[in-house]
Amino acid sequence: MSDTTLPSTSSYFVELHELRYDVDQMVKGVDAALARKATNNKTSPASSSTPLFHLHTCTIETTLKVPQSQFEYFGGRVQPNPAYQTYTELRSKLSHAVDPFVPLDIGHGLDVVRPYLGSPGHWGPYSPLKPGVKVYLPGAHKKKHLTQLDTLIKSVSKEWIPAASAWDSQNWLHAILALDPNSESTRKGNYRDGKQRFQLNTNLQICWIPEDSTPGGVDIKLLITVKVMVDPHTILEPLPELGRDMLGLILHSLIPSPTSTDGYINELEARANALNAFYACLRSAPDLPFNFVAGQLQPKEMVSKLLPFQTRTLRLLLQRERGTSISHSDPIGFWKKYDFGTKGSKIAYRRLTGDLKLVGSSSSSSHIVNTDKKGKGRAFEPSPERALDDLDREEETEVPTLLDLSGVRGTMLCEEMGLGKTVEAIALVLLNRHPLSRSRVLPPRALNNETAQAKSSTNPKDKRLPKAPVPVIDLLKGTPGMEIEEVKKWVESEQLAFRDKKAWDEQAQMNVTEVATTLIVTPPPLLKQWVAEMEKHAPSLRVCVYEGWKSLQKGVEKQRAARMRAAEAEKKRKAVEFRDQTRTKYSRSNASRRVKVEAANEIIDVDEPEVKPQMVEEEEGTLQSLPLTISSDLKVALPAPKRSRRSTANYKMNERPRSPLVMVEWWRVIMDEVQLAGDSSDSANMVSLIPRKNSLAVSGTPARADIKDLMGSLKFLRVPIIPHDTRLWHRLQQPSMRAAFEGLFRSIAVRTTKREVSGEFSLPHQNRFVVPIELSEIEMAYYNDTLDRSRDRLHLPADRREARPEDWTLDRGAFIVCLRNLRQICTHIQVGQMGDHLPRGGGGGERRLHLGRSLMTMPEALERMRNDHTQEFLLESRKQMRLMIKKAQLTSHNEEDELRYLTALNLYDKVKTTLSKQLTSVHEHLKNLLGDREDTVDIDGTPDRQQSQQERERILAIQATKASIRDISIVLHQAWFYEGDVRHMRKEQEAEIDAYAQADSIRKEILKGPLQTANTSVEFLKGQLRHTSALHDVEELQTDETDNRGGMLSNSIITQANDLLEIMNDNAFLVFEWRAKILALLSSPIDAENNEPLQQGESTDVVDPEAEYYAEALKAQGEVEAYMAAFAAAIADRKEFLLENRSLLAEHDARQTKQRSTKAALNAVVDDPTLEMPNEVQEQAKLLMSERQAFRDARVEKGCERPLKGLLIDLNGIANGPHRHEEVTIARETAKFLKAYIDEQTKYVEKLNKELDLFQNTFNKRVKYFAALQEISDSVSAPEMKKKPLAAELIDCNKDIDELEVKLARMVVKGRYLQFLGNKDDDNGDIKEDCIICFGSSDDTQAVLLECGHYFCLSCYKEYRKSPMGRRCPSCRTEINTKEITRIKLKSDQPGDPSDEAEVDKINGDESTGPASQIVPEILSEEAENERRAADLRRLKMMDVEKIRGIMNMDMLGEYGSKINFLVKHLLSYKSREPDARHVIFSNWSDSLNIVMQALRSNDIKYTSFDEGKKRKDVVDEFLKDESIKVFLLHAERESSGLTLTSCTVVHLLEPVLRHSFELQAIGRVDRLGQKKETTVFCYATLETVESRILSQGVRNGTSIYLDAENADQQVAELPNVASAASKGGDVAGEGNEEDLLGLIW
Repeated sequence: MSDTTLPSTSSYFVELHELRYDVDQMVKGVDAALARKATNNKTSPASSSTPLFHLHTCTIETTLKVPQSQFEYFGGRVQPNPAYQTYTELRSKLSHAVDPFVPLDIGHGLDVVRPYLGSPGHWGPYSPLKPGVKVYLPGAHKKKHLTQLDTLIKSVSKEWIPAASAWDSQNWLHAILALDPNSESTRKGNYRDGKQRFQLNTNLQICWIPEDSTPGGVDIKLLITVKVMVDPHTILEPLPELGRDMLGLILHSLIPSPTSTDGYINELEARANALNAFYACLRSAPDLPFNFVAGQLQPKEMVSKLLPFQTRTLRLLLQRERGTSISHSDPIGFWKKYDFGTKGSKIAYRRLTGDLKLVGSSSSSSHIVNTDKKGKGRAFEPSPERALDDLDREEETEVPTLLDLSGVRGTMLCEEMGLGKTVEAIALVLLNRHPLSRSRVLPPRALNNETAQAKSSTNPKDKRLPKAPVPVIDLLKGTPGMEIEEVKKWVESEQLAFRDKKAWDEQAQMNVTEVATTLIVTPPPLLKQWVAEMEKHAPSLRVCVYEGWKSLQKGVEKQRAARMRAAEAEKKRKAVEFRDQTRTKYSRSNASRRVKVEAANEIIDVDEPEVKPQMVEEEEGTLQSLPLTISSDLKVALPAPKRSRRSTANYKMNERPRSPLVMVEWWRVIMDEVQLAGDSSDSANMVSLIPRKNSLAVSGTPARADIKDLMGSLKFLRVPIIPHDTRLWHRLQQPSMRAAFEGLFRSIAVRTTKREVSGEFSLPHQNRFVVPIELSEIEMAYYNDTLDRSRDRLHLPADRREARPEDWTLDRGAFIVCLRNLRQICTHIQVGQMGDHLPRGGGGGERRLHLGRSLMTMPEALERMRNDHTQEFLLESRKQMRLMIKKAQLTSHNEEDELRYLTALNLYDKVKTTLSKQLTSVHEHLKNLLGDREDTVDIDGTPDRQQSQQERERILAIQATKASIRDISIVLHQAWFYEGDVRHMRKEQEAEIDAYAQADSIRKEILKGPLQTANTSVEFLKGQLRHTSALHDVEELQTDETDNRGGMLSNSIITQANDLLEIMNDNAFLVFEWRAKILALLSSPIDAENNEPLQQGESTDVVDPEAEYYAEALKAQGEVEAYMAAFAAAIADRKEFLLENRSLLAEHDARQTKQRSTKAALNAVVDDPTLEMPNEVQEQAKLLMSERQAFRDARVEKGCERPLKGLLIDLNGIANGPHRHEEVTIARETAKFLKAYIDEQTKYVEKLNKELDLFQNTFNKRVKYFAALQEISDSVSAPEMKKKPLAAELIDCNKDIDELEVKLARMVVKGRYLQFLGNKDDDNGDIKEDCIICFGSSDDTQAVLLECGHYFCLSCYKEYRKSPMGRRCPSCRTEINTKEITRIKLKSDQPGDPSDEAEVDKINGDESTGPASQIVPEILSEEAENERRAADLRRLKMMDVEKIRGIMNMDMLGEYGSKINFLVKHLLSYKSREPDARHVIFSNWSDSLNIVMQALRSNDIKYTSFDEGKKRKDVVDEFLKDESIKVFLLHAERESSGLTLTSCTVVHLLEPVLRHSFELQAIGRVDRLGQKKETTVFCYATLETVESRILSQGVRNGTSIYLDAENADQQVAELPNVASAASKGGDVAGEGNEEDLLGLIW
């Protein structure tokens, strides 16, 4: 529906299943039509008394599928289908009565199409229960429908309501039927009235067409034509909200839009198209009117002269701030008018909301709002249909306004980077002053100084006048500059002018003071730049810096404390005054007596006067750092929430402090680089809360990657409705709403591009080059390993020839992680692994091999890669060996296989042979790691942090190797043990005994380490107890003084003490006995000794005494656990009896009687230590705990719950009191005894606790032994047989073994390649000599490594493969597996050429060049794609080969990877050729910037960066002043916006960017106004990696800025600022086309 004329048309094509139409009704309709045709009786359509307007015609062409000829019922009974017979009759009648393709009218009327909401039940694809619409013959009963249609296409409804799911919101036809008052209601709520707005005049026709593929040779088609007629009067009547949405859907679907697309585009594509439309619709400011004096737009206080385009932009900014350029009506494009047949008037339609309004007369269409002709074409360009259907000024007053932008006093300043947005903003500050503010008159001396200072700021070499520091707002110091008399007078006059200017701010919920200050919110890196720009262009401006709420918090707290002290003093003074009044009042009755009057205290003065955070200077700009500090103001920007308070309570005055940013109404708020704040961050929310009169959103890229970035700007400008209504915002993004979208943003934004104003100023030429970087073999091996892991993680087949699974979907989150890893590796193989937030994986599932956080050389990295690969290979190999053992067990249970035992033995032999070789190799590796040192490394220990990084890595390597030995030994033990079982079944006694003996030997070797550790721990425990035993006899814990007698005062106390001492004597028995039991159990041996193996002829069915011994030892270990828990509890009880220091266990016991049964209460209770024990141990522990509890209960029964220390305190109270001598003597003697007893027993408790720690340590070491023993036991337990049949289990097991075999074969090739990298000579001569075809005589720079391990020159291999014998290796005759071929680069004197990539890819069929590369010469489509990529790269402007060679020959210190090495050499080359050149380096990764910093430091190149100068705020200022600093390092995403670095002439992009906007922002730092020299951009890209594909994608999408063409600069100038992911593909952020994304890595 691209045509905008009415009526509009639409067509649908449907194939009707036999269940979706009634063939009997078809026959009736045809019979009636033929009868009417025979009698020439034509029925006229029903007419309406009200004139209706024909809005739309919809044609639905349906093809009737032929019914089945017969039915097959359950049980095999077949019966003819009567519908087929009827269909045959219908086909015969039609073919005889009418000609082919000639439609036959079978009915027309108003009640033909009726709603059908569906019925409950299972909805199959052709189910008649599915909701939709039903079509009837005129006058037919509701049960006799002709056909049933599913929902029409939902595309337009998704544009209108994205989450539409209700029946009446599916499409326009459903909505019309739902609004029809004569049809059944589709909703419970009120959504319609009784007025008929639409009529559906439906005509039914049937025809036949010849079709050879159809049985009978005839196709029958039913043609349904629906004419939508609208009542132009009732349609204007209001509806409830739901009804308005339905009406809006109808109108949006039926009234065509000139910008709509064919078919529905998804949400991502709509956002991408809207992003492109945003930049395409923006216009520059119009030309100045005729006779307009441009000089009046040049501020007098401004030193710099504005350029012509800046003057035009400034005029537009002034108009929008003053509200003279925007009317009170909706923006242009919101309303369109249509002729609905109303006499003398037209109907205006607002597509965004679906509103209709009768406006004007038909003659008013010629009165169109014209732009100023004097604008010379720079005014807003109208839409192509503006002269036909836009409203004129008079009609705009007749329609309701949705989006009144007259209250938006501000603009989105979107000038292209480098065109002086900062200068335009400063000029705006100077020109548009607050009406109440007066200019600050500077004395001549001050003016001269400031002007001279401004001039000196333009010349960094002039240091005659040092710059004064920019004042920082401090509440404790007051308004800055008040020590200057002129400033003080001016500030006081400003305060007087604004004294009564206060207003209530609804968002802040407070009265705010109006000020004449401009607040500038800027990212931290741009803070100093704004200050410098103001000092340079407008030195008269007073600038202060506000550093955020945290910087003021101390002063605010001090002020609040002072106010509270003052209030408290005032309250006290009033209380004193009231008491004096009371005394005076009652002293009148006794006049003769003097009344003492209380002197009132003076009010405490507040030392710190309250300084209100307001800036009243007219031209002042207050800079705010964003987003590190302003987000903290959000917490104090909003008012405190209201809480209910009791009227009787006296609350202290504690007023919540508020951010100074919301306490005043600023004259203007400027938000720089608005896109960085986003739309939902704390910074964005804070800025939107700041009260102000005018707003200015500044950014060259307000939307960098997504259209939703504009929401932050809309909220900041306080555009009504749109930022707060997600449905309207969704609709605005649709192509059909493009007129409204453009009208909105043209009303609030302005943008000038360099191409538009290229004739008004000149910039030096900029050269842009791609620097091809060839990764070393080690780097490429690591890259390819990560690439293989990424493909595995995304479940992509390694070979593109293999089809992806049907249910495969792209995990976009995982893809972005994989893509980021690959891009990081291209810069340096350790980028992304040097931070503290590194996610670690394990084994083959890890994202990439972890190389550590400390910077490595390439040989060190290779050694790490080889070790990790070895560990991974061993892990996968053990998995395969376990599967083979499982297969052997399953095979031995397969009674149908007569050779099952022999097959199992063969599998066990293979496992033993493989693992024995691996075990020997790993033992040798461990020996090399240990060297001459003693083996003291615990396999489960943790390296000491005080050790060096190298030592910690050595320990970790030893632990990993020991773990491998243990795991291999366990699997080897399995093989021998299960072989013994098979030998037993075969009655091979000698072999059985030998197998079990071998298994036992391996078991003892595995347990040797844990056993030695446990025995050493026991010996250590015994030695400690011999020297420092806590107890020797139970009497040491007991006392005989349990029958002391007390006096009259102390009798109760001493009685309690006697009872508690008796309980402690009983507790002493438990402590002593349990301690002895624990010692005995811990000292018992845990391994049977002198066990002789079974002799030949001895039965193997007898009970194994060793197994019984281990069972007893394990039982003893459980007893130790139970006794230790009870022993710890008994010691805690003893301490509680003495001092009342209750343990957690004691608290638990004390609360047992008070426990609540709620879930929260149960979770809050301390856990019972016996609950986590095994069942058999738990029973014994509960028995011991009950014995201990018995004495605790006796304490309650005897009434001696107070501890001895409490009783001692009571006795001391009696002894020191005024009591009888006898009482004092008794109390004193008893207290003396108790004190000595408490001191003595407390020492015993401390010793026992120390011994308990020793017991626990020894117990843990024994646990490790039993854990290892249990692991071995579990490994040889009987396998769990699943419910699957044995044959199916064997099939699955074989499949897993084969998959691992393939994986291990690839890993062998990969490992061989890594070994080659570590052992090869520099000249690769040995590789060439290994080629038995040419014996090293070829000049090839590449070789291939076959799976069998033989090397061949690439050209020799290609020719050999063409020969008849080319399927087998010429050296060993092993069949060549093209999937397991490794390409090896031989050292060459020539630098890498990207054109070589095509030849390489023809061989490999993929960009991979490492161990998993595949030779796929047969795939022509892949060859074409590879050739296309190579052609794309040839179109780029590459750095000259000779220049690359010269740079590579430079010497440097250190090794930092291929790319960073070349970067450093490049800088050194500049240093020698152009020593004055300054550079800016961008990288996407913080790790790469850190590596570059190390490289620059090592090579004596001075640099600066924000990461290194985090504590400094003058990084940019330091770089501009200190010319000895030659390099500025910046993060490409975080720090590429806003900075002015015109002193730099060279830009280095370490990586090709995925977001085109970041690239343009980066090069815009130097290519901008103020640049005097020619600039150069270098983009470093590694060949044969994802980076080369990113460059190729940029060439195809038209977003590359490195084209090698004569008109390259012109092409770059015509580029949009941001290329969308869907239509351009230049931005890859997970939202792009799926195949385009996969093309980067697969």
